[in-house]
Amino acid sequence: MASVIPVITPQNPRPYQVELLASAIAGNLIAHLPTGSGKTWVGAQLLLCYAQVFGKTPDRPQRVGVFLVPKLPLVRQQAVAVRQQTGLRVGTYSSKGRFDMWSAERWATELTTQDVAVCTPQTLLDALRHGLMRMEDLTVLVFDECHHVVGNDVYNCIMREFYAVWDIGTQGPIKPRILGLTASPLKRVSDSTESAEKCAAALAAVERTYDAPLGRLSRAAADAVEAVAVRPEEVTLLYEPSALARSLAAASVNDGGANAAALSDAEDLLATYGAFFLDRHGAVEGAAGSPPPRVTTHVAGGAFRSAVDRTVAYVVGVLGRLAGQLWADHLGAADATAAYAAEPDVTPKAATVRSALAIEFDRLGVAPPEGAGGAADAATAGVLVFVARRVTAWALAALLTAVATPADARIRVGYVVGHRGGGGGRRGGSGAVTADMSATAQRRTLDALRCGDLTTVVATSVLAEGVDARVGTVLLADGAPSPTAYVQMRGRARDRRARLVWLVPSPDEPSGEGVPGRTVATSIALAHQGAAMMERVPASEARRRGVGGAGASTAANRGGGHAPDLETAMAGMAIASDDGYGSTPDVGVSGPLPPPVPTVFSATTRARVNAHSSLCLLSRYTASLLSAAAARAGGQPPKPIWVVGPVDPSGPRSQAPFTATVMLPAAAAVRFGTCVTAPTAKGAKRLAALDACRRLYAAGALDEWMLPRDGYRAGLLPWHRG
Repeated sequence: MASVIPVITPQNPRPYQVELLASAIAGNLIAHLPTGSGKTWVGAQLLLCYAQVFGKTPDRPQRVGVFLVPKLPLVRQQAVAVRQQTGLRVGTYSSKGRFDMWSAERWATELTTQDVAVCTPQTLLDALRHGLMRMEDLTVLVFDECHHVVGNDVYNCIMREFYAVWDIGTQGPIKPRILGLTASPLKRVSDSTESAEKCAAALAAVERTYDAPLGRLSRAAADAVEAVAVRPEEVTLLYEPSALARSLAAASVNDGGANAAALSDAEDLLATYGAFFLDRHGAVEGAAGSPPPRVTTHVAGGAFRSAVDRTVAYVVGVLGRLAGQLWADHLGAADATAAYAAEPDVTPKAATVRSALAIEFDRLGVAPPEGAGGAADAATAGVLVFVARRVTAWALAALLTAVATPADARIRVGYVVGHRGGGGGRRGGSGAVTADMSATAQRRTLDALRCGDLTTVVATSVLAEGVDARVGTVLLADGAPSPTAYVQMRGRARDRRARLVWLVPSPDEPSGEGVPGRTVATSIALAHQGAAMMERVPASEARRRGVGGAGASTAANRGGGHAPDLETAMAGMAIASDDGYGSTPDVGVSGPLPPPVPTVFSATTRARVNAHSSLCLLSRYTASLLSAAAARAGGQPPKPIWVVGPVDPSGPRSQAPFTATVMLPAAAAVRFGTCVTAPTAKGAKRLAALDACRRLYAAGALDEWMLPRDGYRAGLLPWHRG
């Protein structure tokens, strides 16, 4: 191959961007920069350089660079940025497009037409596991928000299952170039009690996982970062919690059963937004045995979809049957109805949010729709409100819309929540909240905020990372769960007039949620201290190591943490291309190999299913058993039956070790899978599913790509549409 010196696009990059790009060309790298400072440019230019030098060849037409983003709203945003900054052909891939239903032939055809694939990590992991894409065909792997690499996170699975176990004999002598991008290199710095030594050890673990050191900047480049970094002004607004909120917080309703998550969400709804979502007198009457209260959602013209209406009705309705007794106990039985009736439609917290929006619109110069100036400042005049719960996002958006007066014409509000229901817990969503928000709906809401059609968006953490919301103010209605979340949420405000507003109850008492005994004010202080530690520790570690960064990674694949200049790095890349892609010798795995994971492997396609992916594959196989006629008639796919328990049946149900058996539907090629023993119930269930997959593969029910052999009919069934 003739030497080709890559050419970056004709822009005006900042000094630190050029230094980081040179370092990334020289070897694997983790780029740590503040939000809004241009990390995406570094990743886009690295993809361009590799496309120019190690592009497609007749024998490798599927060679592509990959840009991974952790959230669905980021797929389109980053694809547009890479396409505009490089001119490359960019494809987008996520759960929205049902790419997990594509055949190997269709994937091969698609990859020959693209230079870069921007996708969610699960999409890439599924394609790699099923042999539909191969790691050796990936020239560059850019991990956006690369701090998501702990435990069984998908980023970690990709590196552990396909990068750390590289086989030089079958995959070639060189691995893909790795570039991590993040504003908060550590995900689990919970508070200031974490010592600097623990943070340094966690940072070293991240570097080992990515086989990459943290990038080191020169003094001039570091000064340039500080010059462009946006540090929002922080303001605290106090509000007086209502008597109803205090009563609910003291009682903390929980029936201990399947309705626990719904009760928790409903309790938060009623305490925060009061009578707006519940018929006042019906709740108190419900305590005496009357029918459940009527739910009233004051929403005009279909602002909620019907699925959201049903979800809110269910969540509030569950608590309605218990609320009367709760309030009677804590407000006094004789005065319960009167006390309830005295609650305002707009609680103090919601009223404070409303007042804060008015203050910020005055500060940012937002005009009513018919006035002048609103559109001109739309790029930075909006407000992004973060809340902890999905149902709260819907509720607050509906309330602000319903109680708006002519004086509130500037409050044009929408909401954004995740595209699928989360698990239980305060911040992870509720099992009762099952309505999804599609990627299209998320995009339309964000576009409306960016162009000024909306001035306020209420969102969960789905918009906390990476999203260029173009707002001037971020309001944290429920605080920040961690220093990492604080750094990311704060970074959504990128204007020089940016402001971060904290809502704090007064007096600030322990909420009973999160860390016991911790007040909101304490959480704010710990968020500040944790964020400062995340900046201080990486900088001190980079200075201590000097040129070359940590010595954990292999020299041939990593290079150093710092390169002298961009021209030298590009010239070195061109020289390496003379011997053809994959010529770099001596590539090994840094650090110890991860522990082996039980796997069913296809030697022909190198597809695999392991204990972590077996449950999903088994569910997909059983779904494929439903006939086309039954699917058209609205039938539901059959489900496997699980028996999980301790090995010793005479002992407690929670006593390890555990055993598991899965019984498959009658139409399945095999009838069961078993796990003799495992240290956890979840592990036993996974291993039983893996045993069932092994039996299905041996029986020919799974093909060489570890997919149901009946083709991809499941992709056409009703529950897979949309």
